[in-house]
Amino acid sequence: MSTMIGGVRRPSDHAVIELETLFAENGGVGGGIEWARTTLAAEGMDAKRGPLRAVRRLRRTERRLSIIAARYLVDAVAGRHPGEQGPRSPVLR
Repeated sequence: MSTMIGGVRRPSDHAVIELETLFAENGGVGGGIEWARTTLAAEGMDAKRGPLRAVRRLRRTERRLSIIAARYLVDAVAGRHPGEQGPRSPVLR
């Protein structure tokens, strides 16, 4: 999760740390994901079809939520694995 000198290395690591703090009383990251799921469901929003709108809705509802943490929650609600990188380009190999 952290590097030897630089601290936290990936945006998803930042999101996890933030969510653990914000939702500490509700179970940390798991509680945050459940909160996001119920918040979006109450608004009739689908995280898969409108991820940008979902991020905006979560950030309007919980003002302390960073864009990185909100995206992490939207990815989790949409069924994607937050923080997982997709396939690398063959050019970069």
